[in-house]
Amino acid sequence: MAFYGLAALGGAAKSLSQGLKEERDEALSLATQKIKIFTELGLPKARARKESLRSKNKLFDSLKDAKFSIPQIAVIMREGKGQAVLDFIQNQRDLFGEAGVKPADIVALSPDYKDSGLTKDMVLKNVMGKVNAGMSVGGATKDVFGDSLTNKLGGNLGSVGQRQMKAMAEATGVSMAELQALASDDITYDPKLVQGTIRMVDPVEAARAKSALEDTSGLMPTNTFNRTIRQHASNFSGAGSTLDLSNNLIYKPEQATRALQADRIAQEELAIYQKETGKGKFDNMDIKTIAGRIDDRLRELDIYVGPDVGTGTGTGTGTGTGTGSGSQASSAYSGMSVNAINNQVIKDAKGLNNNQQDLMLAQARIAIIADLTKNKKPNQTQKDIEDEADKIILQIRNQI
Repeated sequence: MAFYGLAALGGAAKSLSQGLKEERDEALSLATQKIKIFTELGLPKARARKESLRSKNKLFDSLKDAKFSIPQIAVIMREGKGQAVLDFIQNQRDLFGEAGVKPADIVALSPDYKDSGLTKDMVLKNVMGKVNAGMSVGGATKDVFGDSLTNKLGGNLGSVGQRQMKAMAEATGVSMAELQALASDDITYDPKLVQGTIRMVDPVEAARAKSALEDTSGLMPTNTFNRTIRQHASNFSGAGSTLDLSNNLIYKPEQATRALQADRIAQEELAIYQKETGKGKFDNMDIKTIAGRIDDRLRELDIYVGPDVGTGTGTGTGTGTGTGSGSQASSAYSGMSVNAINNQVIKDAKGLNNNQQDLMLAQARIAIIADLTKNKKPNQTQKDIEDEADKIILQIRNQI
């Protein structure tokens, strides 16, 4: 009888042992699957997070080099606009130089902000957020392996799990608790360290937008204005002439050199004028202003071949007729009245290219000034005459 009892007890023990083995195998299998899932989902995010931190660290330094304060950087980076601000600054400095951008013009801190001694680490932590991986190794092991019968009867699946998780952490550089949190996007973001606003407004674009809303009838768009000014510089530099003002020959190599010099001057003056005015539409006064600056620079290089206006008293070529001013350069329209010049230029301009038309208008301007000077009104100054001539030229230009 005792034999049967012992046999039954032995069978039960064997059955329990088999059950514990099966449970152990199943628990390890499930744990391995969990670790695999956490690794596959969490590890790429951990790597991306590490790269993001490296990038934001570099971005912080770049903003600091751009003279932004740490509170201003906190506003910029929390809004995710770090690179956009840097790009905006570079664009403005390309146009206006180092003085073109002030941090205070871009970031305005909240009026109630009080300096709290922010540091770079504090800003980066606030931007990156906190991974909720506060679980201990033991807690993570229990969460992965659960409460098994093996553990309750004195076994230790947890030690096996801890060895697996330790090996995984050493291989990846990320703890299992952190992988688990990243896999489920369990990240907490604290409130913003600093309240503020970001304003990136290009003054030139703003002026152009304003100009576009105003009455611009009869005005030239930017492309036409730029082309006109560059052509003026070319024409008055002798780039397309065979003789200079002293009737010396201008050979082709020198013409090419003058063309490069004139275009560089024109582009520099256009950039300066654009910075000064911010305009998107231009009138004849704009042409006169910038053309005068270009002419002065061409004279400095001794390559100016356009008309020169002198002032004085007396008669003769060069100082004018009578009291006032006259042109030293001849014109194809000399001796004609303003109305006759207007009609003739419109007729002559047909079929000509832009360069030829610009040269024709320059000659017409000389003749118009001469006719207006001859028939000038009482108290009319030379500047008044030139302004009136410029208006007439603009009207002619709009008709050809």
